[in-house]
Formats: sequence, structure tokens, C-alpha cells
Amino acid sequence: MYYILYLSSLCRRRRWNDPHYRCFAYGGGYMCTVSVDRREYTTETVYDTEDLAKEAAAMKAYLICRNLSVSEGQQHAQQAAPAAYPPPAIG
Repeated sequence: MYYILYLSSLCRRRRWNDPHYRCFAYGGGYMCTVSVDRREYTTETVYDTEDLAKEAAAMKAYLICRNLSVSEGQQHAQQAAPAAYPPPAIG
């Protein structure tokens, strides 16, 4: 269950909402989708238990978000924050 903890920790550091998990029965097992920072990550295989499916979804989300979240989070913050001063003239 390490990736569930890793993903929760990453979300706290990035000041995102906590991950939201939705597990569902599929083909005699379970699949899971996790929502992180307005994105969804879904398992691609069927797991024997909900816990294994949840861990796999957390792993997929964490491995993607840990590499992309810093730059994307900065861009999102810059777009959301109003400019205090007009940009300097160039030239």
C-alpha cells in the first residue's frame, strides 16, 4: 500500500485535493480509477481485490504526476494568479 501513501503525500506537497478512488467490479475482479488534480487514472488490468486495484491506480497516477506535476502546477498557478503589475515593455 505504499503508492497510496506516496500519492497522498504528493498531493499534500502540491496543495492539491486528496485523491479520490472509485473501484468497480469487472470481469470477475476489480478495476479502479483515481482522480488527482482534475485528471483520472484507471487500471488497465483486472485485480483480485479492491485493495490491489486501488494500489495499482495509485501507482499509475503517482508515477505520472511526480514527473509532470511541478511544471504543470507552476503553469496553472501562473495562469490563475492575476498580474500585480503590467509586464515590462520589450525593446
